[in-house]
Amino acid sequence: NNNNNNNNNSSSSSNNKQYKNTILIIGGGIGGLATAARIATSQNLPPSTQIRILEKNEPQSVGGRCGSFTVDVDGLGTFRHERGPSLLLLKEEYLDVFRDCAGAGGGTGAGAGEKYGLEIRQCIPGYQVVFDDGDKVHLGFPKAADDTTMTSSLGMAEAVSRGKMDRFEEDGAIKWDAYMRACSAFLDCGLPNFIEEELDLGSFPKFLLEGIRDGFKCWPLK
Repeated sequence: NNNNNNNNNSSSSSNNKQYKNTILIIGGGIGGLATAARIATSQNLPPSTQIRILEKNEPQSVGGRCGSFTVDVDGLGTFRHERGPSLLLLKEEYLDVFRDCAGAGGGTGAGAGEKYGLEIRQCIPGYQVVFDDGDKVHLGFPKAADDTTMTSSLGMAEAVSRGKMDRFEEDGAIKWDAYMRACSAFLDCGLPNFIEEELDLGSFPKFLLEGIRDGFKCWPLK
């Protein structure tokens, strides 16, 4: 028994030494990968530290919504499919990973990450909604600097989409504008106060105004 205890103690001691400077990241989604990258490039990381990411799903799921998978189709080849995101709302959060990990070499502003092959371009229009009957409408058009609708071909395309909204529902385009205005106020207030947990009192008036409009129709905290 003493021999067995000694062996167990030796084994335990060996394992402790093996994982002494090991950091475990639970989850291989975009958050886990970003955390691992930031730790790995930290200036205060002790020498010989190992970083291990634990992911319960199959290897191809690493990256989460920013991952991809391939499908082989006989006679046609291999096709790569992205898992998402369908909409990239917080672009700066992704670019910050490259700024934090690469320092000056990561680039600044919109160019952060381009050195590593990441180039983010705005998709115009943002997306297309397709209905059961095959009808469709484009959404997500940018505005000009003076906040008026662009008068280019994109402006014409937006006018067509807004016309369809009005055919779908009375004052459909105006109701869409109200919905987008509410979403903007909720995001401007929700991001700093509820996600980043940095108090921003200036964002609450618009948040409250849009939330109580039309009898709390759009109130987000339900």
